[in-house]
Amino acid sequence: MSWYQHRRHDCGATGCPVQQKPRPAHRYSRRCANAGGGRSLPRGGSAAAGLAATALLALLLALHAAPAATAEQVLWGYGVRGCDDYIAAAKAADAGDAAELGRFEDWLAGFISGLNLALGEDVLRGSGLGTAMTAAREYCTANTGQDFFNAAMEHVRNLASLR
Repeated sequence: MSWYQHRRHDCGATGCPVQQKPRPAHRYSRRCANAGGGRSLPRGGSAAAGLAATALLALLLALHAAPAATAEQVLWGYGVRGCDDYIAAAKAADAGDAAELGRFEDWLAGFISGLNLALGEDVLRGSGLGTAMTAAREYCTANTGQDFFNAAMEHVRNLASLR
């Protein structure tokens, strides 16, 4: 099935009034993942690009951990929210209001997707976001002074040590 067959209009007939232009090829595979609608990257690629992505990720992690010398760091997203905020959102979800917890899960999905793209591997080792959210809840319960980013990274580090 071609990419344009997913669109609303797909007459495929000769002389069709709607002209469909093929999109240029992109580097992602056209095979849809069966869970969550994500896409997977093709295997292979440039070793230099993988090394550069790994170096960039290491730099970003180092900058996150380094204290600000003169200026206050400006960070965005739910990753910088405290573990106490995450626990409150999880308790609210248990009571039926999952909106805030959904925002944490959305941030985690983007963060994990970014790590997967940068490292060229599944950092959750197939365990899924549900398991990562549960691990973050356990971490945050024990470490209320930490932020959600550290809870997510702790789970990723634990899975990486299982290689």
